[in-house]
Amino acid sequence: MKKIILIILFLLILIPNLKVFALQKGSVTTYNKPQTTINTHNKVKTQLDDFQYQVYIITEKLIRSNQLDNYSLNVLLNKVSEENEVKSHYIIIDTGLIDSFQGDTDAISFIIAKALAEEISQTSNKILNTQNDYKEQYDQLQARMEVLKSENDSLQSTINENRNTQVAYNQAAQNNINDTAGDIISSFMKGSCVGWNVKNTAINTALDSSKYKAKGAEYGLNVSQINNKLNQNNAEISQIQQQMNKLIIDFNDFIGDAQFITDRLAIQIALRAGYDPDAYKRVLDVLTKYDNSQFGSELINGRLYNLGIYLADSAFDPDYYKKQGIVYFKSSIPLTITKLPYNGSFRINSKFAK
Repeated sequence: MKKIILIILFLLILIPNLKVFALQKGSVTTYNKPQTTINTHNKVKTQLDDFQYQVYIITEKLIRSNQLDNYSLNVLLNKVSEENEVKSHYIIIDTGLIDSFQGDTDAISFIIAKALAEEISQTSNKILNTQNDYKEQYDQLQARMEVLKSENDSLQSTINENRNTQVAYNQAAQNNINDTAGDIISSFMKGSCVGWNVKNTAINTALDSSKYKAKGAEYGLNVSQINNKLNQNNAEISQIQQQMNKLIIDFNDFIGDAQFITDRLAIQIALRAGYDPDAYKRVLDVLTKYDNSQFGSELINGRLYNLGIYLADSAFDPDYYKKQGIVYFKSSIPLTITKLPYNGSFRINSKFAK
């Protein structure tokens, strides 16, 4: 009897400890789902395919952990053409990019968090508007450059023609002298040449040659004047090229700054939902394969560098965002969806939806 009592007492002591151990082991999963969330998710799962449901689960968690559930959010799957129809509150999910990270929920969360960050900050609209402004200036400069280049082609053609004409007149003057000298020598040899005849012939030849040379000089002057205009155009073309290069540099700097703002915000959004912020490295690494141009590589390397500094800063406290996200998530309610008429897209309804 005493043994039985001792065993019971031992179990009473051990069981609570086992519970504590189990809680400690599962402490990383602090976003426990109440039954209402499970029921809502199960209902949504019947409305979406596996890919859509994966996007929904991560997006819904990001929304609830960041108090972004005050308005409905349209999730567009590669449907950029529908942006104008949706008007506002939408994110565009690159399904091809997400397919590169199947099973890596942290990387997928960063992709979606980045889209949310762009929606929150309206960065996409700012970039688009700024891009249009830069493009308008760039196109105007490029149009002026094309006019100058076309004019230069015409000027160069005229220069070549004038030079050929100048050479022809100079050659004609020389030929005239040579021919006259030959005629005079021939006449002397035949004994038919008289002094006055030689004199008149020489005078006429000199006059004709002078006219040819004058005409040649006139074309030479034209060549010089045209060359001056050509040099002026080339100087303007060089100046325009410098302005175009500056526009590209300024726009790239603006893009880099805008990307850093949304990258930083995306990491905060992902952290609040309990995802690993270092996943951004894997995402950006894959993005380099999407765009391996010099500009694309420089932009992504700049993003990696800036985010590395941001995360290494002693003022950055990931636990602050994680704790904040847990509080937000626990005080939120599960979010339903509405299927959209666009292929594969859906709306995650706000917390006010009935």
